[in-house]
Amino acid sequence: MTTMYDSTNPFDIPQTAEMVAGYIDGVYVWPPAGWARFAGAKQWRIAVSPFTNAGNVLDVEAGAAAPSQAPGWVTMRRAAGIAPIIYVQASSWASVRLAFAAQRVPEPFYWIASYDGDPTIPAGAIAKQYADQALIAGHPHYDLSNVDANFGGGGSQIGEEVTHSEKRAWSRLAYVAGLGREPESDAVLEDWASKIADDGSNVDSVIASIIDSPEGVKHLASVRALTSATPVLVPHKHPASEAVAD
Repeated sequence: MTTMYDSTNPFDIPQTAEMVAGYIDGVYVWPPAGWARFAGAKQWRIAVSPFTNAGNVLDVEAGAAAPSQAPGWVTMRRAAGIAPIIYVQASSWASVRLAFAAQRVPEPFYWIASYDGDPTIPAGAIAKQYADQALIAGHPHYDLSNVDANFGGGGSQIGEEVTHSEKRAWSRLAYVAGLGREPESDAVLEDWASKIADDGSNVDSVIASIIDSPEGVKHLASVRALTSATPVLVPHKHPASEAVAD
């Protein structure tokens, strides 16, 4: 696992950070010098607008993109050759997943926010933002996330070699998100992973084969029955905005 720092101000993050996340649009866009400060670190670049065709993370929360806009952004970024990630509060995750199911778009990777101090990444996600300014000793101006080491970089580039771990993770995510369960066995997981091309070019079709199966269609119906279509958004209190308010 990898610890990732994010902040509205890149200069508030320790320069020794090995992985960072920052904004590429919106009010808190990082300046070039902010990104250059972490030139040797792994970087996730966050878009707050669903119309920004850049970055590898979309911020889905109040004041940013809506759950219904996430599938369109994911489709746009996949067309650009990026394996996209959705950032969303744990309380709104179901609404986002319902949007992907309703629009029949294979789900992306998820970065889940839940400030409970527990770095355990929930099933179906690749990262968890577990501590904000209030929970970190000394109350520094940044948040902390735990990231699956297989996805530490800035989003896989379709066309580059996909690791076996990434193939397994994609297949497992399709099961958890599309069928609501884990694969029956490691052999089944391996079988699906083996179907993904080394350049990742067919990953969407492989994932679709899982989620569009009869079991996947049945699971979608149950999700629609249990989940309200009305997004439930919990505003993310950015440390910088809190500082201004003070």
